[in-house]
Amino acid sequence: MNVGLHLLFNKDSYLSFSYSYNNDTRIGKKFIEYKNDEQFEKEVRKYVELANTYVLKYRSFRDVNYAKQYIVNELNDSDWNPYIKSVFCFLEDDQGNGKKYYGKFIREPYFKSIIEKDNYPIDITKLNKDYVINIISEQRKFWHSKSSMKKMKTIENYER
Repeated sequence: MNVGLHLLFNKDSYLSFSYSYNNDTRIGKKFIEYKNDEQFEKEVRKYVELANTYVLKYRSFRDVNYAKQYIVNELNDSDWNPYIKSVFCFLEDDQGNGKKYYGKFIREPYFKSIIEKDNYPIDITKLNKDYVINIISEQRKFWHSKSSMKKMKTIENYER
């Protein structure tokens, strides 16, 4: 069972886990071997209860200030984490930390081709809350256009 978040400030045309607790998307590390109904149900329920705790935790990310504090304090600076941290900082108008983390992201050699391909800004001065909200708005429109995502709210349905 996998539980994670797809953050709509990534410029992806596919759904994936942008964030999952401890960067580990798997709830339970092994498949449950079926021996009988009672045993199987008991073990599956444990996974479901654990998954529920993650879902409830992720719902608290609707409070952007909470999400920013959590993400900045819990994530290390590897992989996409500096980018994720920067975006939450920009959403909370924390320009200083947003620029610091974004700078780490664009200086990482691994991301050079991704930054060029997806047209991420190199000029950090162009980044702010409005820039991030615009990316989220574009992603919502993109996903809302998919027949399976028609129920997804557009950015206009949210207060800024």
